[in-house]
Amino acid sequence: MADQPGAGGPRAEDRRHHELYVSEDGRRVLGSVREVASLHEDDLFAALGEEDGTRLTELLGRIAEQQGLAPGVHPGYRRLPKCPG
Repeated sequence: MADQPGAGGPRAEDRRHHELYVSEDGRRVLGSVREVASLHEDDLFAALGEEDGTRLTELLGRIAEQQGLAPGVHPGYRRLPKCPG
């Protein structure tokens, strides 16, 4: 990732924050990470059918909510197409 002055840099409304942009190299790395994560997820949940996997996701969501965890922390990542595998 790169902090690109002029393209983002300090935000005008709050100079304590910076906007960061992913470089082309960063995009390639994210693609590799996504592929490995997808394979890991498939392996981890192989014993569960679709219904069980859906139920587990719902239960974990309830736990996360009860613990005050922010929902949708990485919403953009969830919209990426699943890697074949």
